[in-house]
Amino acid sequence: MRVKRESLCGLAGIIGGASYAAAFEPFGQPALAWVALALPLTTIAVADLRGAFVAGFFFGITQAALSIHWMWGLFGAMSLSLFVIYAAYYAIAFSFAQAVVERFGRHALMWGVPAVFVGMEWLRS
Repeated sequence: MRVKRESLCGLAGIIGGASYAAAFEPFGQPALAWVALALPLTTIAVADLRGAFVAGFFFGITQAALSIHWMWGLFGAMSLSLFVIYAAYYAIAFSFAQAVVERFGRHALMWGVPAVFVGMEWLRS
């Protein structure tokens, strides 16, 4: 059985999102932040645009579900729409970062991808 590349990108996104969420409270495992950083960068470097979008979506949905789970108790099923919006934000960021890497080469992982994520965080705030 052949595994699709998008499935592997989705799995990397899930593991990365879970690691990112576990790096902060209430889990408090800061060493996992390095895993959360390495998986998206690797995925962005080797995936195509669709794979980066899938990885970003699953990264965002996993991170949101584990980090802001308290919203489920506050808003119930309505919080799912907020989780999807959060996931779409990461999907767009990963896709844009992959486009930067595709346009400027893998050395853009050192300057282009951090610039994309800083810009996206600035827009989000």
